[in-house]
Amino acid sequence: MPKRIGILFATIREVPEILHYDEPGHVNAYNTAGADIGVLVSGIGGANASEAMERLCAEFRPDYVISSGICGGTQADTNIGDLLVADRVLYNNHEILLACPELERMIAFLTQHSHFSVGKFQTFDHLVTAETYVRQDVIGVDVESYGAATAAQRHGTPLAIVRAVSDLVFTGEFLEEHFAIARENLGLFFQAYFRHLNASQNL
Repeated sequence: MPKRIGILFATIREVPEILHYDEPGHVNAYNTAGADIGVLVSGIGGANASEAMERLCAEFRPDYVISSGICGGTQADTNIGDLLVADRVLYNNHEILLACPELERMIAFLTQHSHFSVGKFQTFDHLVTAETYVRQDVIGVDVESYGAATAAQRHGTPLAIVRAVSDLVFTGEFLEEHFAIARENLGLFFQAYFRHLNASQNL
């Protein structure tokens, strides 16, 4: 049977053109690369991400979910458009470890195809424009990942968090051209990932 892959974004603006999202407010389901894909936009924030993940898991019943979109980069060697993959997600003093075969396969795939980093994400209740509250061991910040991770954990659904850097927290800048670069790189990631899935099915 084809794999069922849920994909979750916070806003419609973040969804790359390669992904079909024609009916806002609904799980947009279609088949590509020999896999059944279900795309849903949650709205901004942890509570919205948690609610949307619950809905995606209940309605679409994915084998695993990719939580994607933009994020802030925190490390000096991070560039706009870089892909960041979470292996842990921190919110206040609560931390969730993300460990599943799907995440390991995702990292192995990225090793061959992209410039990326793996590490801890920190989720906030608001957009972060300064380093003041960011832990030193964190590679990326956002406002959705912890909410998505808690809901996926409740459903026992494997989760991979793959985001593209649209701003660098230590500069305090958020520019539209940087957002466009991040979105474009997410599109290239999903294009290559679907091609990889298709090739794997044909082996």
